[in-house]
Amino acid sequence: MDIFLDGQRSSLKADEIPLDWIAAIGIYLGPSTTPVAFGISRCGVVAIWTKRPGS
Repeated sequence: MDIFLDGQRSSLKADEIPLDWIAAIGIYLGPSTTPVAFGISRCGVVAIWTKRPGS
């Protein structure tokens, strides 16, 4: 699955993002459920939104 951090594709793995940064997580299982804003991903998307200042 592709990882998006605050709306941007990320090279980080989900387990590399500190838990205290996370405000919300969205999991989209494939192209039919992934919002257009995240592009087309054959394997789905994990969207992580943080509570860091400036994000």
